[in-house]
Amino acid sequence: MKRNFLTAVLLSVFILPMFAQNDVLVVFNHKVNFGMRIAKNRRIDTIIIHSSYYNLGGDPYSFSNVLSLYRSYFVNAHYIIDRSGRVYNLVDECNIAFHAGRAVLPDGRSRGINDCSLGIEMISSETDSPTGAQMQSLVKLVKNIQQRHAIKFVLRHSDISPDRKTDPWNFDWTLFLQKLQNQTTTVTLIKK
Repeated sequence: MKRNFLTAVLLSVFILPMFAQNDVLVVFNHKVNFGMRIAKNRRIDTIIIHSSYYNLGGDPYSFSNVLSLYRSYFVNAHYIIDRSGRVYNLVDECNIAFHAGRAVLPDGRSRGINDCSLGIEMISSETDSPTGAQMQSLVKLVKNIQQRHAIKFVLRHSDISPDRKTDPWNFDWTLFLQKLQNQTTTVTLIKK
């Protein structure tokens, strides 16, 4: 009995954190029913990275405040990453989230951007940068999505709508792409 307990402690303290740090991302289920549409057989080939925060007073980085803002504008994303790096799944990937708006992809497509893309929001403001934990979670999430879908484009919101969008704000795109390229191990999503 003592031996099993000691083994469990050693695993949880030393071994599992190393495993989780490198190739596992825990994603929390927080499905919502606004700013989205049920879809059938959609082909996903694009990932769009966004930033958002609550700008109506109160805690700008509050997850629930940001969700209330999405609800009021009837927009959404498939995933949102809070300041601690915690990832929430708001809309199933098989369904459409309204995150892109009017946009043009690098291959010239300007219709159905939401239909072919996954949106990932990072809670961050125009004056702050994403946290290191957010960057780490974003890299793992994007890598996992690339493993499951034939992704053609990983883009910023500002890349597809430069005349009206500037997010993700204060985001080191070069560093992100470098970290994404350096993430060579398979990333496993664990949904809770």
